[in-house]
Amino acid sequence: MSTVEPTATSPTAAGAASPAAVEAARERRWIRVQAASGLAFATFLALHLVNTAVAPAGPEAYDGFQSAARAFYQQPIVEIGLVLAPLAAHVTASVARIARRRRRKAPRPGLRMRLHRYTGWFLLAVIVGHVLATRGVGFWFDAPAGFGALNFSLELVPYWFVPYYIALGASGAFHLWSGLAIALRVFGVRVPRAFERGPGFWLPVGAAAALVAVAVLSLWGVFFPVDRAHWGEWVRVYADFTGTDVDAL
Repeated sequence: MSTVEPTATSPTAAGAASPAAVEAARERRWIRVQAASGLAFATFLALHLVNTAVAPAGPEAYDGFQSAARAFYQQPIVEIGLVLAPLAAHVTASVARIARRRRRKAPRPGLRMRLHRYTGWFLLAVIVGHVLATRGVGFWFDAPAGFGALNFSLELVPYWFVPYYIALGASGAFHLWSGLAIALRVFGVRVPRAFERGPGFWLPVGAAAALVAVAVLSLWGVFFPVDRAHWGEWVRVYADFTGTDVDAL
């Protein structure tokens, strides 16, 4: 079927663009916002995941890496430019695109894209609570969440936090690896297909999920004892806020 180009006398050429063209242009803008913000946020997310991977080395290694990373990403210009602003833009673009897909009843994508969206939806659902519990407590009460805070939460409610932390880390790793290829293609960067399908894609994300699970079990103290001295100020703030008797745990 041929495509007829608008002529000088056609409504599309003479006046406003067709509704379909306007809709397509808006979608392209949202795609670019989503891709650019995802690439900007990727550095912070990668550091977060590496920090998680360090957990099997113990509290000192975990907290040491975290302190070094925070010295970089908690600088005001970095935290605003590479964390908060990209996160807000990415969430806004994602919600806009979800709504637009629902309206036009887009066809069901393949497995990888479905998982990319599912992990994105999960991260979207938990991001506000995660930020408030970590950066919020650290910022307002000078009680940063480290190895001890995570160990405390796992000791307090393991049946909730063990699956939650594994899902959070595995979703972050999948969304990062999958999203990098998608975002780079949006800006014309050629990504080898080997990294987008087959073993070149699934082995890294599978290994990352397994490493996250080992890290969470390490944070829980399954592989080595965790001294409660590591619980620190974050746990004190939590205990004061909730009235929890941490000595009774």
